[in-house]
Amino acid sequence: MSSELATAQAPKTALSALAARLEIDPDKMAKVLKATVFKACKTDEQFAALLIVSNTYGLNPLTKEIYAFPGKGGEIVPVVSIDGWLRIINSHPQMDGMSDAWAEDGSWCEVTIYRKDRTHPTVHREYYDEVKRSTEPWKQHRRRMTKWKTIIQTGRIAFGFGGIHDEDEGFDAAGMRNVNDSAKVVDDAPADENPFERIAADYSKPAPAEVIDTEKPAKERPEGELIRATFLEKSSKKGTTKGKPWTRHGFKLASQDGELWAGTFSGSLGALDFREGLEVEVIIEKKGEHFELLWIEEAPARKGGLV
Repeated sequence: MSSELATAQAPKTALSALAARLEIDPDKMAKVLKATVFKACKTDEQFAALLIVSNTYGLNPLTKEIYAFPGKGGEIVPVVSIDGWLRIINSHPQMDGMSDAWAEDGSWCEVTIYRKDRTHPTVHREYYDEVKRSTEPWKQHRRRMTKWKTIIQTGRIAFGFGGIHDEDEGFDAAGMRNVNDSAKVVDDAPADENPFERIAADYSKPAPAEVIDTEKPAKERPEGELIRATFLEKSSKKGTTKGKPWTRHGFKLASQDGELWAGTFSGSLGALDFREGLEVEVIIEKKGEHFELLWIEEAPARKGGLV
């Protein structure tokens, strides 16, 4: 078989295998994947690579156990959610149970995984200070996030999983960087600096009269380039101008071009559930040292959330 023919058939073969496992029509599934979790794939080869990884580990991309994240150099990074990691760990044929232990002050978590074919278990410890991120899930669920990180690393050691990343590693592997010089990458900020307060302060200047009404209806989508991004963080700062209230929102987003902070004075953000990892489509405009957020909505269904 020629290399050209093999390359052409690889996506189709991998797609057929995944579709058969999930009992879905291959053509219909390909259309859905390319419009959602694998939308970042620009070539058949990239699409095939994600399909092969999904098949190798028995993951279901339709439930976002695995999705594609665009790297800085145009490569595609396969990112596996915690649900996906739990699936591949618990479904391994040699999996024989798991337990965890904690430091009294919560500074570390230790996970033990037992294999049926080994006498001694695999024990691994992760320290909160070494793995924490300045994101809302880490701030709100410190112990849960530390445990998940520990489970993932212990599973790697116990079963030799390779070629896949968790969500934090996915951003690092993709070479994500901050394209807004005035907003530092959160992980590089001093420990006592609150990134939400910092970015809100950057956008705390009084709003022009025409945009201080936080109850104004959502407007039609403006002209501009629609960018696909992943929501990371959101900050807000309230104030008044001439007796009228205003709210300044700052958004940290990760796009193919890197991380950036964008802001808007609008309070009409619709019903979007701004959770870390939410895929959104935005229109932004360069305003001095910052980016102005002109439009944001969930991708790809466009369920609302207009600015």
